[in-house]
Amino acid sequence: MIDLVAHSLNILSNKGLPKASRTLYQSVALLILCSFSASPEALDYDFSMTADGSDSYFEHSESITAEEALDKLQSIQSEFGEVLDSFVDSLDKWLSGSDKQVARKKSRFIFYLPTRIEGRSIKTDLKVRAIADLARSSKLWQISLSSFDETSIDSPDERTPGAKSKEIEEGDKNQRPSSTEATISLGRTVSRAPGTELNFNVGLKFSGITKPNPYTRLRWRKQQLIKEDVISRKTHNLVLERIQGLFLESRQTFDIPINIKHLFRSQTTGVWYRNQKNYQINQRFIYYDKIYRHRSFAYFLDGNWTLDPGDSGMDDYAIGVNWREKLYKDWLYAELEPRFTWRDDDNFHQANFGLMFMMEMHFYK
Repeated sequence: MIDLVAHSLNILSNKGLPKASRTLYQSVALLILCSFSASPEALDYDFSMTADGSDSYFEHSESITAEEALDKLQSIQSEFGEVLDSFVDSLDKWLSGSDKQVARKKSRFIFYLPTRIEGRSIKTDLKVRAIADLARSSKLWQISLSSFDETSIDSPDERTPGAKSKEIEEGDKNQRPSSTEATISLGRTVSRAPGTELNFNVGLKFSGITKPNPYTRLRWRKQQLIKEDVISRKTHNLVLERIQGLFLESRQTFDIPINIKHLFRSQTTGVWYRNQKNYQINQRFIYYDKIYRHRSFAYFLDGNWTLDPGDSGMDDYAIGVNWREKLYKDWLYAELEPRFTWRDDDNFHQANFGLMFMMEMHFYK
């Protein structure tokens, strides 16, 4: 398999392909190669080294194959990051009319390779997210292009272990449709104070080229220490869009650090839809266990309810664990999340097993 992927890399080096496509395809092939190289037999990895504070899984790799693949991947990551920064810099100069030197710390291109298995169904996607930080603007605007629903409180920036991502997993039948294929948005921070932030976004969501869904969103966030060892975080998303109309997503999170490696979290999320006249509630308990600097486990218990004048009750509940690994430096990650879900449609009799595996790669300068 490693030889096959290596041969594919040579084919993808064909200069006849567009540069951006060639870079993207090479990255995907290298991610697959790194995945196969991660087996103990291929990697010859000494796990005792992680106890010394390694920043990433491959930091002390002794596998020649893995080192060569990662060197190539590092070259692609740097090259693509330079291309992205150059494009954003030109766009920023044109929009602002200024040539002053700035640093765009938040500009990046991220792609995700999620694979979801449930029953006999296997689904693999390629999801992308590009964020352009217009640092020369006095208003600090950001432009983003994404294949996620960026109005969701469980967008990639906010997603927590156990979340039913509307795109990475199947759509939540009780909430917004999972048909969003792309989101284009322009946003900025309206106000910021210690522990508080208000953001404004306007954009378009697409479920197809002919089905644009314009929206505006206000996001308010507040974080505070309510006790000596309890951190409270509140998030409110007020969204007005063409398809769903007006809706409000609210989340209350309590974090209780146990020690430097363990944390307990209680997270309550509510969604109110003006058109549907109902309320969706999600309660999630998460126990974080940070094994090493590059590896963490999150054990979760999750439940969903619908509050409706005609039909209120529990929709489903699930238990599972999320394993997140920083594979290399600060730009290559992997997640593995097995879970069991019990649903209302069979009176909670059947435990439905699901598995999500995802590779994640960041490009930036």
